[in-house]
Amino acid sequence: MKTGGLLTVLALFSLVLFASTYFLQGSGFAGLAAASAESRLVIDTGIEILYATFNGATTNFDSMTDAELGNISGMILERSSYGKIVFAQNINITADAVSKIVDLDSNVNISNNYVSTNATALTSLVKPASIYLYNLTFSNPRILKNGAVCSECSVISYTGGTLVFSVTAFSGYYSAQETPSVPAPVTPPGGGGGGGGGLGVGLEDNLVIDKDLIKVYIKQGETAREIIWFSNAGKGQINVTLEPKLIGRFLAISEDTFTLKPNESKKVNFDFFARQDDKPDAYVGRIIVSANGVTKIINVIVEIGEKKALFDIETNVIDKNVSAGDIVRASIHMVNNGDNTGPVDVHLYYALKDFGGEILSFREETVAIGPARELVVIKLLAVPANTLEGKYVFYSRITYGNATAASSDVFDVMEAAPLAKFMPSIIATAVLIIMFILLASSYYAGKRRGSKSEKAAMQQTLLQYQNYVWDYLRRRGIIQ
Repeated sequence: MKTGGLLTVLALFSLVLFASTYFLQGSGFAGLAAASAESRLVIDTGIEILYATFNGATTNFDSMTDAELGNISGMILERSSYGKIVFAQNINITADAVSKIVDLDSNVNISNNYVSTNATALTSLVKPASIYLYNLTFSNPRILKNGAVCSECSVISYTGGTLVFSVTAFSGYYSAQETPSVPAPVTPPGGGGGGGGGLGVGLEDNLVIDKDLIKVYIKQGETAREIIWFSNAGKGQINVTLEPKLIGRFLAISEDTFTLKPNESKKVNFDFFARQDDKPDAYVGRIIVSANGVTKIINVIVEIGEKKALFDIETNVIDKNVSAGDIVRASIHMVNNGDNTGPVDVHLYYALKDFGGEILSFREETVAIGPARELVVIKLLAVPANTLEGKYVFYSRITYGNATAASSDVFDVMEAAPLAKFMPSIIATAVLIIMFILLASSYYAGKRRGSKSEKAAMQQTLLQYQNYVWDYLRRRGIIQ
């Protein structure tokens, strides 16, 4: 018999013998299946990086081991039509893994004249980096971070429509715009004193948008429509492009690219929807409006509630206009819609966010919703002293088991008044003087005869006061 035939016979004999053994033991096919299940191997595939939206020179994460992902040198993220990010320091991307997944696709955006990151989800990327913006048409671009001129950004080069600049810590969102031109002063004929020139106009901003904020509330499986009017107030044609950021999965836009003739207006429908399995939460994002080199922003809040909500929550900011370093107060109203009539302990999380999803400050605690089935609390959060002017969100969320409810409200961070800029120093000086007086009084009181209880009470009062003062100064951003 040939070797191949002999091997076949031996294999069939082994299979029959193996199966017979299981049937003789009374296990039958069930026993065979159980043995197979017991011998099944569980393979740990390691950290998975989601980066399907990137191409070009993007780092090949799939070829790396977990150890290599923990120390990536020269990491690059690129979308070849729009730009790229090159990190100057080694990156430990595994630090941002959630259930062994790092989602770059959802948390890093590179698009037309726009680069952003969700620094809360990707803390490992908050590192020095060089950012490339491709296919720009500006003559003399300047860099914006979070909609304001970026003071920490340094231009490296601008050639062939590609702007390259460095950032000290990659976070928030970046874009470019034309630098406004300043005409040279005109000297009157015959000498004499020179006349000062006014600020010239670079790009004309003739696009009028009838709202800069959209806030919708929908339950799982529902839809809602918002309408925005766009108008051309100029004398030339305007080409408009609309691009959602962070909230695109909940939004369908009737026209995301259109042209406006002089004095023409157009209505655009923004249809928001929540799938049955979308997680209840308050989602923030932006719609970037590009019009002939001018960029505008429409801020968006999408609040998604459970189809059959166990809890409701409403957030109302008391202080709508504050300055950097101030305290923001908000009223949070929680309602228990369930059958439980007794006190219910829920987890309350509240935070200050920008519309790029970055968290400025937060707190969390457990609160009890009593037999009245509703509770109103006033909560305070400090605006960091380095916060830029603009619109921000006070976000609140309660959880109880698998039930979740979230809401939010908007407030503005304004430029501090001239006197307010010196208030931290004034407050600090006043506090130090008061503390000196109290400490001096305590010292001389201690030298006098008095009961031990009186001295202990004085010391306790001073300690409480001191703790209050330090806490206040920290909240104001005067000390760390």
